[in-house]
Amino acid sequence: TVCNVAMQVISVIGFVFIARLYQADQIGEYLIFIAYVGVISILSTGYYDQALYVEKRFTKVRLLKLIPIGFAFIISIPVGLALYLADVPYVPYILVAVISSGISKTAVNINISQNKLIFTSIYRLITAPLVPGFIIAVAFLLEAKSEWMIAINSMISLVISIIFYLMTNPFKEMKIDANLRGTLILSIALIRRYRKFFFYGMFG
Repeated sequence: TVCNVAMQVISVIGFVFIARLYQADQIGEYLIFIAYVGVISILSTGYYDQALYVEKRFTKVRLLKLIPIGFAFIISIPVGLALYLADVPYVPYILVAVISSGISKTAVNINISQNKLIFTSIYRLITAPLVPGFIIAVAFLLEAKSEWMIAINSMISLVISIIFYLMTNPFKEMKIDANLRGTLILSIALIRRYRKFFFYGMFG
């Protein structure tokens, strides 16, 4: 709880400094970017990461640590196309941020399912100042541009989420068995079995 409160305080303080360094229209573009990412990220894992709380068999849990991330990549294709056709700016950065969100959500739920709440909170607290810190530093050292602000948000978030996931999910657990056909069949079976999480998550 203390870590989460501290994260919110860091976020607010960071945004106060950002708002003073950037113009109103630049802040507006940034907030629109955040809004797009927030809405699309609801679908980023298809809620398949929630299955980690109920599935206990190691082979299936190992796949469920990968399926939500695969879902984030897959959903980014039609979403990116739709945003491009709608002439939405910064589409690549939005997609990077959505994929980053999918990786981060998966890592968080892996940790919670393994009762590693303190590790999760501490990591998120330590990394919380990075995005606003880099945005502020670029404004001081280079120039305050909305595109740089959005690019920093998406890229730094992606790096943070990947490191978090790799710390949570060792490489040995990410190995795919030599029997690719069997792995694919099992993955499809898991997607079908836990599709209720998607429907409950979206419409519950």
